[in-house]
Amino acid sequence: MIGLTLVVAGDSGFITLFIVIIFHQMFEGLALGSRISDLKIRMVEKLLMATAFALVTPIGMAIGIGVLNQFNGNDPSTIIAIGTLDALSAGILIYVGLVEMLAHDWMHGELSRAPMRQVIPAAISLVAGLVLMSVLGKWA
Repeated sequence: MIGLTLVVAGDSGFITLFIVIIFHQMFEGLALGSRISDLKIRMVEKLLMATAFALVTPIGMAIGIGVLNQFNGNDPSTIIAIGTLDALSAGILIYVGLVEMLAHDWMHGELSRAPMRQVIPAAISLVAGLVLMSVLGKWA
C-alpha cells in the first residue's frame, strides 16, 4: 500500500510523502532486521525475508504506475477500497505490534527477566520510537 499511495499521491503531496516513507521504511527495516536476525532459522530464509521486505514497496509503486492513468481518487468505490485496505493494514499492524512483539518481549521474552538498567532504556527507546513515528504520520 505504501508504494501505491506514493505514486498516486500527485505532485502536491509527493515530496512530503516521499520523505516520510523513506524514514518509515528505514525505521521499519531496522526493526524487522533485528527481529529477523534473532530468528533461529537458516540464513537463506533470513535473506528471503529481507528480500521480500525490500521488494514490497517497489512492487506497490509499479502497480501504482500501472494504474495511474485510470486512477480516480474521488470515485466512491476507490475511496471505499482504499479505506478498507488501510483499516485492514492498521488492524494487522496493531495486532502484530501489541500482541506479537510488545507483549512477547515485555511479558515473556528477554525484557521480562532483564534488570532495570536494561528495561528503562528499552522503554524510553520504545516511547521515543512511537513519538517519532507519530510525528511522521502527523506531518504526512
